[in-house]
Amino acid sequence: MFDFVTLKRLMRGLCDEIDHKVLLPQHNPKIQVVDDGAVVNVAYEGVPRYVFPSKDCAILPVTNTTVEMLAEMLAGQLEAKLRELGAKGLTAIEMEVEENIGQAAVYRVSLT
Repeated sequence: MFDFVTLKRLMRGLCDEIDHKVLLPQHNPKIQVVDDGAVVNVAYEGVPRYVFPSKDCAILPVTNTTVEMLAEMLAGQLEAKLRELGAKGLTAIEMEVEENIGQAAVYRVSLT
């Protein structure tokens, strides 16, 4: 059992970090992402392709920005936040990320 208001606040914070941003994978072997503070340069297989304002980007610790990987990432971030708050007795976290109506991915992790 956990306070829903606190959980909602935590999830709002995590979602706000990526909402309405260009989501870029940090660990994709074919995509190189470099943030120089003002802009983010994106290259594909070493060929420069895109330049975005840094404030418009979220560089994520994932291989690809799929809903499956976003669900796993968010579940991990939520677990870390809950543990920081001293949440005890966590047995599982289930995270669903919806791409579109009827198109979603669910990630579930059992905790020990």
